[in-house]
Amino acid sequence: MNRKDLLIRQNVGRKEIDNYISKLNNILHISLQKSDFLDLEKTDEIKNLFYESFNTSTMALNKTYNDSESIALTNDIEILAQQFQHKEVYLITKESEVCGAVKIPSVNALNNFMAVIKLDGDSLNLITTDYLSYIYLDYYEEYGKFFYQLSVWGSVPPLSQSGASIGAGK
Repeated sequence: MNRKDLLIRQNVGRKEIDNYISKLNNILHISLQKSDFLDLEKTDEIKNLFYESFNTSTMALNKTYNDSESIALTNDIEILAQQFQHKEVYLITKESEVCGAVKIPSVNALNNFMAVIKLDGDSLNLITTDYLSYIYLDYYEEYGKFFYQLSVWGSVPPLSQSGASIGAGK
């Protein structure tokens, strides 16, 4: 990316950051500050790492849910929230392009995944602050039907809790 594009994005971000923080605070039930956001150069590095690793890594979990499976999806997200409960993550949304990725507790993003997807428009993208674990939840339409794709990869804790595991019962 050239310097001019970066400066334009930074300028747009300065105008949008307060509104974006307000929206995130509302849906994540936390109190973010501007200091919780990465600069755009570091955000670009993390985004590239996220998408490159998505295309090259072996998935610990890669599962698709249709709209009628929202309870199964919610149960699986709850298990992930338990497994990642002590991890901080960088949240990457479309607004990260101008505002930067934001560091948050993983449970806040996972417990409010529907609201984050609605804010973003179509996905939830998380990478742990140690850059070892990744969670991607995509909401998409195909042939007039809506689906969620949940992908988890990297250094991932066992995807089970007290005898329950992701996808159990299927």
